Amino acid sequence: MLPDDRWDGLNSAGDQDYNPNRVLTAEWNNGIWTWDGGTKAGSSEEFTLSNDRMLTAGQEYHWAVEAVTNGEERKVVTNQFKTLLPAPMTGSNTFSSVTVLTRGLESQPNLIDRQFEQMASHLTKENGLVMRYDLATNKWGWLNFDGSTTFSPPSHKFGAPLILIPGWEQSPEATAFNSGFTEAAADAFFASLVALNQNLVNTLFNSPMHFMGFGQGAAINNEIVQRLGSYFPFAGGTSLVNRDLQMTTIDPHAFDPNESVASLNSFRDPEVRIWENVTYADNYYQDVPAVDTQEINTPAGRRIAEADWNVHLGGSDDSIRIGFTENSTHRRPHQALTWYGGTANLSGSQIPSKNGEKIYRRLGDLELDSSGNPTTPTWYTPDHTNANFTHGEQRAPWEGIGTGWFYSVLGGGSQLRPYDANVSNRVPVTEDNTYTDEIIGNKMRGDYAVPTLFNGNFDASKRFTDQSVPGWSFYNSLSVSDNPNVSQRHLHERDEIDTFLTEEQRILNYGLAGKNYTLKMGGTDGPKEIIHNLFLVPDQNSLHDSLKFDLHVPQDQLGAGRKITVSMQANVAGYEQFTSIGTIDLERGVSGINSSPEDLDSNIRKIGYGTEGLETFYLNLPEELRGKAALLKFEINDGTVYLDDISFGKKWEPSMTLAEAEEYIKNSDYSGRVFHHGTNPDGAASIAGAGVNPARFTRGFLGIGFNVTNREERARDFSSDENGNPRVGPVLKILLNVKNPKVYQDLIEFDKEVANYGLETGLQEPERTVRYAEYLKSQGYDAISTTSTSMQHHLVFDPKQVVVVED
Repeated sequence: MLPDDRWDGLNSAGDQDYNPNRVLTAEWNNGIWTWDGGTKAGSSEEFTLSNDRMLTAGQEYHWAVEAVTNGEERKVVTNQFKTLLPAPMTGSNTFSSVTVLTRGLESQPNLIDRQFEQMASHLTKENGLVMRYDLATNKWGWLNFDGSTTFSPPSHKFGAPLILIPGWEQSPEATAFNSGFTEAAADAFFASLVALNQNLVNTLFNSPMHFMGFGQGAAINNEIVQRLGSYFPFAGGTSLVNRDLQMTTIDPHAFDPNESVASLNSFRDPEVRIWENVTYADNYYQDVPAVDTQEINTPAGRRIAEADWNVHLGGSDDSIRIGFTENSTHRRPHQALTWYGGTANLSGSQIPSKNGEKIYRRLGDLELDSSGNPTTPTWYTPDHTNANFTHGEQRAPWEGIGTGWFYSVLGGGSQLRPYDANVSNRVPVTEDNTYTDEIIGNKMRGDYAVPTLFNGNFDASKRFTDQSVPGWSFYNSLSVSDNPNVSQRHLHERDEIDTFLTEEQRILNYGLAGKNYTLKMGGTDGPKEIIHNLFLVPDQNSLHDSLKFDLHVPQDQLGAGRKITVSMQANVAGYEQFTSIGTIDLERGVSGINSSPEDLDSNIRKIGYGTEGLETFYLNLPEELRGKAALLKFEINDGTVYLDDISFGKKWEPSMTLAEAEEYIKNSDYSGRVFHHGTNPDGAASIAGAGVNPARFTRGFLGIGFNVTNREERARDFSSDENGNPRVGPVLKILLNVKNPKVYQDLIEFDKEVANYGLETGLQEPERTVRYAEYLKSQGYDAISTTSTSMQHHLVFDPKQVVVVED
């Protein structure tokens, strides 16, 4: 502590001061203070630190005074004091700060976990709380002295720091060199944060938030922050004035997008971006191993151009700090986290304190030459806006104050954060940062930049038969009957499914278009049930009111009693266990001109053209689950199906406006053409007001769909009044949004094609016409049209293709 003190671990060889860069070394003599070449008058009983030596909050500082009288008598007095944590900016019913410490896959995960634990313990030891994500319950809890875990909302800690440690339980071998797992983890962690916030009546997101991610953990946090910006754009405070959402990245992985070998480069994690909801982004990195040679145990970090503050700790091209140079005998690139931890705990000399990584603060910690001078610079120099030091200079304090953790709300220096001169603009959260390239294309992306259900299309990763499917039964502990982790060996490219595509289609889809995976369920080798990780259900403000998914069921797998049950589980009354939200019967739907409304309604839960292609089904989303964190399960009781493209959307949407329709078809043969549809008063009002309900499609000459003709008198044959009297009901004038119809000269030509299809399939009427129309839809056609000048018939497959011009 004093200039002549010695202790174990110092590189000391003489009688010099081996810690001259302590926070302050000052001498008082006859009313004058002298330090670092400066002087000022003052009392011997107090000394005020200058603004360039501001102390980090929440830390314990030791001081010593050595007094020497004129008679050479000496007396030493030592003591310590602690700087207070900042008071909550957001009120007494919030936390002073919510800090999320996240790591990724590591070759030495225990070391990183112990470093996080020690940092968290130090930062909360006065009155704060550390909570960890529990895989068994998908909840956040804290450990009691007896080893048990408490999961109740920690409202008793309002006003104090809250540290959250998500954890990562998967080994590098389980997910190595594959994409999807990072975003899957982030998706589950985010949903659990939403649940915790709801249990705390929004006080979690009303508190200042600080996401600190190391390595792959930086990408996980980045995905969490993007989701916060999408669903809770004002998270981090109670108002724009006090909102603070800081994102600290430490050694975010440097990926080479052209690299395809089995290395860190081929993870294809989402690119770390600085989203528009982030108030401050600081990045600390080293690039000791070259990007093209890095291995799992020595990953390189990288600069983030959009970050407000980038600190390069060292690399092969220069020797900025000890331990961060290629030639250093102390080279341990993982020390980037140790470096940052040393700014959060100024009392430690290593992290963790037992068998941990060394922190270089003092001259005696450095490599010294024969004269006792350092051969490499130290780690720390204050760099906040009140400091005017260059790194490693002799007059600067090297203890770790005024940098790193200092810029957090808890560190007390959030008002003194430095900024690079060339800071880029923030990135909208609607931008998709999911990895893609010319080889993979967009297949790994979902329906939105933040998918409504992550990896519902089963395309988020490359296929490895010994790995699990990211997002499905991977971050929860629920057991699945035959395969708890839903192996990727159950994924099948569409061009591998004989019953789905014809040989001609498989040839056409060869290559990029064929790289589209579906999940096989049932049979002798497929899972009987699959469970999606915890996720956030779209809330009441979203337009997505239904769960939608595609099914392909081979013809020979249809059968009475076979079904798929879809269930959800959440911390909501009535859904504490998996509860069905609907079933799909794996059998043919009822068809016929005279089918009852009940039969027509049942068709939406039975298989139609799904035997030839993928058929979309919709299930209503229970209102009580909207905006909640939930689990989703698909279960098949018998047979074999292929499942794909699970997401949330609208059950059906009203038709386009007239202007939209005219713009859509302006270059087609249907531009400006008006057709006719006969119906009844209730049907006309429904179609004119809300659009066409696909459940009410009826069978006409061309199959099941929405039927129109060019002759108003022919359409009147299908109209009726409120009492059912024929030919006296309404006839709607209709505009069709059709671009790719299957065209026939007349019904005779159509009937011949249907007859041939019946010979090939063995189907008889009336089913063969219905199945043939569904087959055409599976081939990509959006309508069937006859072009006879005397009488035209048209059938459209999509309810949004119908626009009422006049009723």
